Amino acid sequence: MPKWFKPRPPNYLKDGGNRKPLIILRNDQYKIEDNKLILKGLGKFKRLEIQFKGRIHLKGRQGRLEITYDEVKRKWYAHISFTVEEKLTRKGWVKIPRQPLGNLSAGIDLGVNNLMAVYVENGESFLVNGRPLKSIGFYFQKKVADYQSKLNKSGAKTSRKLRKLYERAKLQARHYINTAVRQTVERLYHLGVSRIIVGYPKGISRNSNKGKKQNFLLSHIWRFNYVIKRFIEVAEEHGILVEVVDEAFTSKLCPVCGRPHEGARFTRGLFKCPATGLIFNADLVGAFNILKKVVKTITPNLGGLYAQGRGNGPETGPSGGTETGDGSRWMRARKPPRPLKPRPSRRGGGQEEITVKPFSRELSKEFLRRGFEEVGMEVEEELIERAVELLDGIPGWLVEFGYNYLETKSFERAMENVILKAERFLEGELRELERRSGRYLLILKAIAMGFDRWELIKDYVEVRSGKIANSRLANLLRNLEKMGWIRKDNTTKRYEIIDPIVMRVLRNVKARKEEIGRNHQWFT
Repeated sequence: MPKWFKPRPPNYLKDGGNRKPLIILRNDQYKIEDNKLILKGLGKFKRLEIQFKGRIHLKGRQGRLEITYDEVKRKWYAHISFTVEEKLTRKGWVKIPRQPLGNLSAGIDLGVNNLMAVYVENGESFLVNGRPLKSIGFYFQKKVADYQSKLNKSGAKTSRKLRKLYERAKLQARHYINTAVRQTVERLYHLGVSRIIVGYPKGISRNSNKGKKQNFLLSHIWRFNYVIKRFIEVAEEHGILVEVVDEAFTSKLCPVCGRPHEGARFTRGLFKCPATGLIFNADLVGAFNILKKVVKTITPNLGGLYAQGRGNGPETGPSGGTETGDGSRWMRARKPPRPLKPRPSRRGGGQEEITVKPFSRELSKEFLRRGFEEVGMEVEEELIERAVELLDGIPGWLVEFGYNYLETKSFERAMENVILKAERFLEGELRELERRSGRYLLILKAIAMGFDRWELIKDYVEVRSGKIANSRLANLLRNLEKMGWIRKDNTTKRYEIIDPIVMRVLRNVKARKEEIGRNHQWFT
């Protein structure tokens, strides 16, 4: 008789056609005392006391008890359903469900390298690293393949050891997902989120033909159904509602101009809008657009969208802008935008860094003009001209100036605040640049002092740090151009520093050495 034709009576589980041991007891047939499970009404046994490992971390009305046997681990497990009223946490017993601390909404885009990209309605954003999940999957894929080849040589198809490998892979992956989901929900709870919008990647693994590695990622590593299930369960404890929406077209829509762009994801992890030239983290763009499917009136926070870089390196973690509260499209980024973090090339060689290009003079003026119009403030054209002249089209400084002018109503005070904040910010960036190579700073210092031709730069660097090969100097200059620090005028063959505030910081670096600290040796 074929398998599908065999009768399948209820009340017991099937495992490969074999019956799995299962004992079911009503809630009046057992009770828990300390670390003992007391079973009653078991025929001739009448009463049976079983000591168990672990502890009960839930309080509430108990449901039925299911006792099962795990053939892989060779252990018995008791499963109890609860109508939960209290839960044990590090701070003690907490009533469940909790009450949300606010009424904000958050959008979440699920992925592989970034397991979750989270964008909150108030402009906060952060990323959750998914690479450990990939590591678990590929590690056990290799272990299973090696052991499977040994089994095949012996003529066996399966074994208990092989089943244990599969079980360990599943448990480790679920542990990472459970930890990531709980930490994410707790962070959102403390940010005042009461509703989470999760994008569902409908049909992504169906009929996929993207190569062996990508198919394995989609089918065995990216457990998005389990992630969504855990989100619903954990969010319910915190009184947060979870909505699942179709994420179709969310990766193509620019959050600033509002138009879809084919091929906007021009490199892994980055989204570039052809209309504005702005570069964002692609996963955060997806999270923003998922949120916008439900919250129609949301305005993008530029700092929250591109402050993370690609976000899938070792420093992936919470960061981003905060809301200013004025409702303006471009003034919602309190922090100046950070240049995107460099990543070494996989083929070896130098480093690649992608930055937001400065606006043209006309685009800078239009950017400020429209920003002030959106908040209903009339500003003289002369003031906009002066701001653009001093800030030279750098988007982050234009945003900061607009916010400060809105608060102070004074050009001088607003510009002073921008320059002070920019100087503090750039000092940190220059220290990071010096950490990579001290000669980067020597080159920038030379250009700032007027030594802006090849031979003058080389002379200055050699006087300060010793002989340098032409190929090495060319590579350093090329990297600085790629990172957006300098540009070369091909007509005059001169180099210039793009950001005027960088020029100011470099010229005044000696005067500010003591303020920065003795531990930071800027120049030899």
